[in-house]
Amino acid sequence: MKDTNANAGDLPNAVITLVHGTWARRARWTRPGSTIQKHLSQAIPAPKLIVEFSWSGNNSPNAREAASRALGDLVKNQLAQHPRAEHFVIGHSHGGNVALKALEMENLFDRVSVICLSTPFLHIRRRFLDRADEFKVVVGGGIGLILLLPLLLKLTIITGHIYVYAPLFLGMMAIGYVCEKRGQRAAERFRAQISLTVPSNASLMIVRVAGDEATALIGAFQIATWLITKIGIFYSSILLWIHRTYTATKAWFDAITDKYLVWIVSITGAVVIADRLLWLHYRYSVVLRFLNNKANAIDPLLAGPSHWAQNHLLPFGLLIDLPILVVLGGIILGGILPMGAGSLFGVLVYEVTVEPIPKGVWVLHQIEPEGRIDGLMHSVCYDNTLALSAVSDWIVSRLEDDFLRGLA
Repeated sequence: MKDTNANAGDLPNAVITLVHGTWARRARWTRPGSTIQKHLSQAIPAPKLIVEFSWSGNNSPNAREAASRALGDLVKNQLAQHPRAEHFVIGHSHGGNVALKALEMENLFDRVSVICLSTPFLHIRRRFLDRADEFKVVVGGGIGLILLLPLLLKLTIITGHIYVYAPLFLGMMAIGYVCEKRGQRAAERFRAQISLTVPSNASLMIVRVAGDEATALIGAFQIATWLITKIGIFYSSILLWIHRTYTATKAWFDAITDKYLVWIVSITGAVVIADRLLWLHYRYSVVLRFLNNKANAIDPLLAGPSHWAQNHLLPFGLLIDLPILVVLGGIILGGILPMGAGSLFGVLVYEVTVEPIPKGVWVLHQIEPEGRIDGLMHSVCYDNTLALSAVSDWIVSRLEDDFLRGLA
């Protein structure tokens, strides 16, 4: 963090902190001699202190959260050192989100003004996973059970080595359970990191330049994940129907067996004993003859378990697995690329959209680009003359309002 425009013995009327965005730790615009610093020095006549705040710039919710905490501490120190000054934070791109989150954490919206330059405001809402059982079926089941069940059944039936594959199968179920439990906690932390509440009385200025590529890129991912979400809604409804049908069938079966268990066991036992006696004395078994004659019609597994498993079970399993892989993989990829690797479980449960303003009613200053632009529109906001003039005029108006309040 560096201070500029601070003369010895001067008490600044304005303290301005500059916060860079993602992947811009060495951003030139926050340094002394940059276009924005020169403009602020000339356009704001009052004594001022311009501070450069640097953070990792990593594209992850954890990095932005850590930056917000550090910025909050810096701003609190500045308020303590210069209690009579007006305090401003200018953040570019995700630097604006870092600044707003810092003020939210420290409850400083009534004491600090924020200027957001080309900031992609993140709005978060739940996806189609509305309840814990849906999370278990789609995520826990998909990772720990459904994906590996066909393969493990095939190997077990063909080789007969159930003692080898059963522990592996149980281990995969355990992994699914751990992912489910950890995933829910990680998703809630992701929601807390992304969620942002800016009070309606906050002093906030939003400046954007038309044709912002970063917002358009994130919006493209947003459209892709929206489409995948719709597919996931349809597919998860099928999985949930299977899950609920199984639960209802199991409840019905439990009720029947509880009521007629003695009769079922007794009749079955009598049939087995009688058939066994026939086999011992006359080498004739009603059960075996029935199965041999009716196997093909009753169940392919009885006719040829190995052959049937090899030709039907694994393809059927892949038919179940592939949509899950497409939905989960698409959501994860479409969420991680713009949100960062720390959002793995969060983007499964929550859908994040990029909007031009935070939640609420706010004034947006839309600036048209000037002449030919060689770089990115996303990065010209802090060099654009119209944008800089709007920012300095807004700061001066706040200083004048403070001066008038002091006279009153």
